[in-house]
This record gives sequence, C-alpha cells and structure tokens, in this order.
Amino acid sequence: MARTAKRRPVIGVLTGGGDVPGLNPCIKALFYGAESEGIDVIGIRRGWAGLLEYNPDDPEPHPKCIVELKPNDVRTIDRTGGTYLHTSRTNSSYTKKKQAPPFLAKRYKRGEEVKDFTQHVMKNLEHLKIECMMPIGGDDTLSFANRIHKEGFPCIAIPVGGDMLLSGDTDPYGHRKLGGIGEITGDMLKKLTGEEVLNQRLSYLMRSGNPGSLDLMVAVNFAHMAITLFQKKIFGRLVALTRGTYTDIPLSTVQSGQKRVDVRELYDVDEYRPKVRHVSGKPMFLY
Repeated sequence: MARTAKRRPVIGVLTGGGDVPGLNPCIKALFYGAESEGIDVIGIRRGWAGLLEYNPDDPEPHPKCIVELKPNDVRTIDRTGGTYLHTSRTNSSYTKKKQAPPFLAKRYKRGEEVKDFTQHVMKNLEHLKIECMMPIGGDDTLSFANRIHKEGFPCIAIPVGGDMLLSGDTDPYGHRKLGGIGEITGDMLKKLTGEEVLNQRLSYLMRSGNPGSLDLMVAVNFAHMAITLFQKKIFGRLVALTRGTYTDIPLSTVQSGQKRVDVRELYDVDEYRPKVRHVSGKPMFLY
C-alpha cells in the first residue's frame, strides 16, 4: 500500500510600505532558509493588497495577488534594491469602497464608505493553506499583522524603521506621501528669487537603491531568525536589533509608540552608507 506524501508546511511573505535596500535580500534568505527546511513559500504581491484582492471563489489564477516562489524567482534579487513582490500601503481593516475590488464592493451597505475586511484576509490565508505570515514592513504593515495575530492567525514579523517627513493629502487608507522637504525648499526659493523651481524627489530612489553589506547581513539574519521561530512554533514575535544585539520582541510593540534609530551611531550621514566598521560593543554579523 503506497504511503501518502506528507504535506510540506507553507509560509507567506509580503512587503508593505516604502522601499528599502534590504527587502529583496530578506525575501531571498527567507525562501532559501525555508526551502532547506522543507517549507514552501507563497509570495503575496503588493503587501496586504494581494490578500485583500484575492478572490477564493474565482477558479482563475491570481498572478497579481500571489506567486509560489521558486529558486529561479529569487536567485539574483538580492543584487538590487526595491522589492520583487512589490509593495503598497493597504490596510485591509480600513478599506474605502472606491478602493475595494468589485467582488468586495458589493458587501458595502448603503451609505457605508469604509469596511473592515480582516476576516476576508484570514479566509484567504486559510484557503491558500498558509500556516504563518511573515510580513516585512513598517509600523502600519506590521500593525495589521498584529491584528490578525490577535484574531488567531500565526505571524512572525520583520521590521523597516526611521523618521518620515510627510506631505500632501491622505490616500484612501489614511496615509500621506513620504517626503516633502524638496517642495518646502522649492517654495522658499521661489519666494526669494521669483523663479519657478522644478523639484525631483530622490527619497524613493535612494531608499530603493542597491543593498550595502550591512543591509545584506541584517536582512539575512532577520530572515533566518524568523524561520527558526516558525520551526519552534513561536508566533506573535517581531525580530529586532536591540542595543546592537539580535533578538525578538512582542509583535504588539509596533503599536506601543514612536521608535527612533540612532542615525549618527549607525550611519555615515556624509557618505549615505552604514558605518560597518564601527562595531565596538556590537555582535559579529554572520550569514
């Protein structure tokens, strides 16, 4: 009598919020770390938007929402910045009607403009047989991860931090655009000179640049830590660097207040790169 093959565990990974150089190295390290342990990885496209727009009742493929990652998909992605899975600032617990996919827009009652689709996301996670989500992102992305963890779905989160200057009107999810110092400076120059000023935002170009050595090391180590937590069935955690030491902390920390990065301690602000050589009191970063 033939034996039934044991189903491999499945984890999901997504990237949300703004780009940073370490996203692709982290995705790659998560995949290879999982693959070496017999774990399948499903990539969610465009942050939580991929799970919001996924329709489990539609038999057609959903290439804009999900992708089952394979070695050739991620083999070289760590050489560049940005994110292979793409990103968004979607928060499925606060979805405006005009931003909802057609099959969900039907669920809004007359006069209802905002709806919480957390349960829809959790239904999709169950449909995809994902056993644990590993979102990579900032406070807002990870806040929704904390929400579904509280609802009973296992999550292990990986952080992206830093102070932000915001500008413009809010988007459908209540977020303002990153950046704005260029516009402020341009307006001041126009008032002083009377000349029109063309502003080119460099923030995203710089943030999505090629990863440096510290980006690679921290991203890879965070990924390995997340896989280890999954194997130990320790959920609701956020991998972190605390006082220069790798650790994990409660996922609920993302909603506990403002967090700051010691920029001058960790970065050369003149050369726009990490201070890799300043390691006194820090652990050795190893792959």
